Amino acid sequence: MKRVIIIGGGFGGFYLAKRLSKHKLVKIILIDPKDFFIYKPLIHEVAVGEIPADTVKISYLESLKNIHHVKLKVKKILFEENMVILENRKSLKYDYLIVASGSNAFFPIKGSEKTLTLNNLYDAIKIKKILRKSSNKGLKISLIGEGFTGTELMAELATWGKKYGEIELHHFLYFKGYFLDKPSYDSIIKKQMKRLGVRVHLGEPVMEIVNNKIITKKGSYYSDIIFTCTGIKPTTIESDIEFQKGYQINEFCEIKGLKNAYAIGDVAKLKFKGGFAPQLGQIAQKEGVFISKDIIRREKNKKRVPIKIKIMGIFISIGKFYGVGTILDQFTLRGLFVWFIKRTYYFLNIFILKKKLELIKYYLTSLFLSKRYLK
Repeated sequence: MKRVIIIGGGFGGFYLAKRLSKHKLVKIILIDPKDFFIYKPLIHEVAVGEIPADTVKISYLESLKNIHHVKLKVKKILFEENMVILENRKSLKYDYLIVASGSNAFFPIKGSEKTLTLNNLYDAIKIKKILRKSSNKGLKISLIGEGFTGTELMAELATWGKKYGEIELHHFLYFKGYFLDKPSYDSIIKKQMKRLGVRVHLGEPVMEIVNNKIITKKGSYYSDIIFTCTGIKPTTIESDIEFQKGYQINEFCEIKGLKNAYAIGDVAKLKFKGGFAPQLGQIAQKEGVFISKDIIRREKNKKRVPIKIKIMGIFISIGKFYGVGTILDQFTLRGLFVWFIKRTYYFLNIFILKKKLELIKYYLTSLFLSKRYLK
C-alpha cells in the first residue's frame, strides 16, 4: 500500500485527508503539530467574544478516520529522495507528498511585528484576552490593512466597541478604497464603517509604528491597541528545490518538475485568469478535494482530469447583521441577507464536521442575543 504524507491540516490538508481517507487504497499520514483543524473564516468572531474558541476547533482524532497523525513539525523536505525530515530528526518516506503548510502573518511596516494580528486561533484568543481587560471608555483602537481579515476584524471591533461607547476607532488604508478589484464593494463598506463609527484613513499608508504611535506621511496617531493585518506569507520549509513565495503548480496541482509532490493553499501558485488563484479557504478546499480524486485516479490507472477552479461566491461580514458579497463574480449583494447566509453556511459546515448540538446553541445565542464569550 502506497504512503501519502500531508504536511499541514489547514483547509486544503484537512479536506484532502478527509476525502482520501474514505478510500482504503493508500496509507495516509497527516503531519501537523496541532490536534485540530481550525475553521478560520470565523476566528474574527472568536477574537471579539462573539463565539467560544472551541466552536471553530475540529479534532483530527474525532473527524478523520483511517489516518495516522504525527504531532510534529517538518524540518526539511528532500524531494529527490521522496523523504521528509521531522523536527525530532526522524525521517519518513512517501509515495505521494502534499505540502499544505499554510502561511504566517506578513509585517512589512517597521515596528508592526510588535502589534496584534489575526492569522490563527492563538491570535484570536490573545486579542480576546486583551479586549476583556480593555473594556473602558476613551479607548483608542487602530487597525492597519484593508483585506478580508482587516475589514472584517475592524467591523467586529466597532460592533464590540458600541457596547461600551466613546471608543475611538481608526482604519488605515494603503489605497484610497476597499477592494479596488471590486469597485462595487468600496462605497458599501465605507458607508457601513461610517455607521459603525470608524474613522477611515483613505490612501494614508503607515510608514512606521513606534511604541503606541502610528506614523504616516500626513501625521502621527496614538492608539492604545494597534492591529496589523497587512497580508500573509507562505510558510517556508527547507527543501532541495527553489521556493519563491510559494510553489508553482501545474493543472494537476503538482509542484513544477515533480510528479509525486503536490502543493495547495497558501504555499501554492496556481495559474488563474491571467494571474494566480487568490489565497482563499474555498480555493484550498477545492484543491484538496481535487488532489484526493487525482491520487485515486492514478492508483486505479484512470485518465487524469485537470483542475477547474470556479469561485462560487465571496462574502464579507461588516459587523453584526451586515455583509457584502458577490455571486459568480457578477452579482453584488449586501445587507442582513448576505451576513445571514455567510454565517449560516459556515456554521453548517462546522456542524457537518463536528456533529455537536452545542453548535446550534452558540449559533442561536450569537444570532439573537448580545452575550459575549470574552472569558
